[in-house]
Amino acid sequence: MRAFVFLVYALLAFAVFPAFAAEVVPRPNILLVVVDTLRADHLGVYGYSRPTSPVLDALAREGTLFTRAYSTSSWTQPAVASLFTGTRPAVIAPRSARYILARTPVLAAELRKAGYRTAGFVANPVLHKNRGYGTGFEVYDSWILDREGKSPPKASAEWVNGGARAWLSERLREEKPWFLYVHYMEPHTPYEPDEKTARVFWRNPDLPIEQARERIEQGLEAYHRGEAVRFSEAELQALVDLYDASVRDVDAAIGDLLSFLPPEVRKRTVVCVTADHGEELHDHGGFLHAHTLYDELLRVPLLFVVPGRPGGEKIGRIVQLSGVAPTLLRLVSLPVPDSFEPIDLFSPTTRRDAYAYAELAPFTRTFHHRALVRGPHKLVLPFEGKPMLFDLLADPGERRDLSEREPALAAELARDLDARAAETPRLRRKPPPTVLPDASLRERLRALGYDF
Repeated sequence: MRAFVFLVYALLAFAVFPAFAAEVVPRPNILLVVVDTLRADHLGVYGYSRPTSPVLDALAREGTLFTRAYSTSSWTQPAVASLFTGTRPAVIAPRSARYILARTPVLAAELRKAGYRTAGFVANPVLHKNRGYGTGFEVYDSWILDREGKSPPKASAEWVNGGARAWLSERLREEKPWFLYVHYMEPHTPYEPDEKTARVFWRNPDLPIEQARERIEQGLEAYHRGEAVRFSEAELQALVDLYDASVRDVDAAIGDLLSFLPPEVRKRTVVCVTADHGEELHDHGGFLHAHTLYDELLRVPLLFVVPGRPGGEKIGRIVQLSGVAPTLLRLVSLPVPDSFEPIDLFSPTTRRDAYAYAELAPFTRTFHHRALVRGPHKLVLPFEGKPMLFDLLADPGERRDLSEREPALAAELARDLDARAAETPRLRRKPPPTVLPDASLRERLRALGYDF
């Protein structure tokens, strides 16, 4: 009888004072790092031989690396829209007034509803909050281009980290979880690495760094205008050296931001690092991005460090940026909106694992419209001409078109591509108006490769 009475009192105590029954554990923080224009194959953890990424390589050993991650486009605005909305973007055309439509569920807004403090510090001026990217953020600071030409076309990693550290300093005094999004731009043109870093990667002592950098910048601006550009072999090598040095600079900046977090905070923070797209470095005769859908543009780095999850894991399934937002919500035990794709990147059973789909809108010198990756094969549909079929396992550089040798496979993938294109959200009403900056601002945006 005494035992029974004790049990009753114990149950009542647990009911009235639930803190006795279980310790209340706060939700993990989330740090989302996006590096603009970062190719996966120029990082050591993806097999690159040059020392571009010691910080990210070490971070991957702490967490999970996705070896076949794809963007949904080869330029920033639709790719980041996909990242935030958990789906392929409904607005992919240049000059749209909004890329994330009003009332669209987005990652930051879902986290904020759950009690997260939210902030974004963004080096890319085209990711302005008025285009929908600031939805759900309490603080959203994106670099602004002034029309008088007084500010650089892109913000530095120091600017991004300065804002992030100031915001984190306040959050570290609070008990609420936080979501911080930082967007760096070092690997994006113009390539302007620190001189010391550039010398580490410079392979031609007879070619002055600044001279080469100016020549390359002028040539890339001409290329974007549609003019024929011929770089010498030394200049092409210098272009890669400048890009790699820029990657090393941003890698160090990520390390600086991570080191700002106290160890006890790091232990309860989910870290996700990815990119919006890659960059052409004359792989197929072209430069910049937003012109083709080859793998040097679509394959992006993707890694997670999750508290309590073993490190050193590699996942080789095909995944896309659209799966990041629903996965982050699941990692912090929050519901996923119905509009998000039903994807958990860590689950081997998701329906879309076998596919990656990407789309590109017309820009100056745009050649590719859509692409589909399924298993080892990839189909690329140009705006003009016949589809191209590649075996990425046997031909990772996409040099040999197999469409004529394997027409049945090409036709099968074309049907799959059409099916994925039909699933891509389309606007059910009149698209948002376009926005055309004035002439001086447009020239500064064009220096970044944007056809505005």
